[in-house]
Amino acid sequence: MNRIQRVAIVGAGGRLGSFVIDELIASDLFTVTAIRRPESKSQLPPGIPEVEIVNYSDKSAVVDALRGQDALVITLNFFAAPESQKQLVDAAVEAGVKFIMPNEWAFPGADGKLGKDIGMGLGVVAHREYIESAITGKDTSWISITCGPWYEFSLVCGFDCSSSARFGFDFDAKTVTFFDHDGRSKIHTTTWNQVARGVLALLSLPIDSGMGHAGPSLSDFKNSSVHIASFLISQHDMFESILRLRGERVNGWTIEREDTQARFDRTSKMVGNEDKMINLEGMVTRMYTRFFWPDGSGTFSDKLANEQLSLPNKDLDDATAYALKLLGEKSVKLQL
Repeated sequence: MNRIQRVAIVGAGGRLGSFVIDELIASDLFTVTAIRRPESKSQLPPGIPEVEIVNYSDKSAVVDALRGQDALVITLNFFAAPESQKQLVDAAVEAGVKFIMPNEWAFPGADGKLGKDIGMGLGVVAHREYIESAITGKDTSWISITCGPWYEFSLVCGFDCSSSARFGFDFDAKTVTFFDHDGRSKIHTTTWNQVARGVLALLSLPIDSGMGHAGPSLSDFKNSSVHIASFLISQHDMFESILRLRGERVNGWTIEREDTQARFDRTSKMVGNEDKMINLEGMVTRMYTRFFWPDGSGTFSDKLANEQLSLPNKDLDDATAYALKLLGEKSVKLQL
């Protein structure tokens, strides 16, 4: 069989995982299994055909749960224990899973200078090296997705730190902080739904080319990061979308400006503070500021795989409306 038939997903009740599993189930192309820990409190979406409850540290139990699966999609919480992915990878390799989609869902250049600048690159590189080592000599491959920051979450989230820490918008104070070029520097950003469609598009491909199939195959992407996006937009584009949807005018907001280098330097001094909230505020603000640097490191047009995967064009106002809805509901999807 030249197709993925059975897919297991870890984190199906989480922010991204819930979108991914909904897309997989709705496609009716796969038998989908949710893998979860006994102590997990997240609510699984309805309609999941199979649920396996295992302790990730019990390797034999995880291997048994993954045996017969063609693909494993890992969507762990940002603060999940680092060893969790290693345990899942080891079990997947032993179980003979053909493809692993690791818990990267990353920003561009995570394993390069940008990653080093924001202090997260070493973790990405370490995880990548671990997977590469684990699959050496095995019939298992990895495929990660680079999508830039999640649009809805990054636009309005203010539970873990101020909402302005990410894209610069403080909705309570109706203040926006524009970065370089009066907020017109552009980055790639992706909605949760588009990431989920990217996963579906990849896993729907034939495993290998040939046999009458002239298009891309899943093997074309193995052991690499696939770049997808919803938008190439600026803060100014986001602001105009917000104003349209809320029926507001520019003069109803306070507009502030801050150079990205100055903002990066200022918030770097907050990282490592004994106060966890100050530390997190600094870490998040520094990371997002780095995306907007004028070196273009927050964009990846030359690597974009949207066309290869036949991903739909997204409507910015639709995505902004969903983000504002989550904000109004104080949705758990905005919490880390």
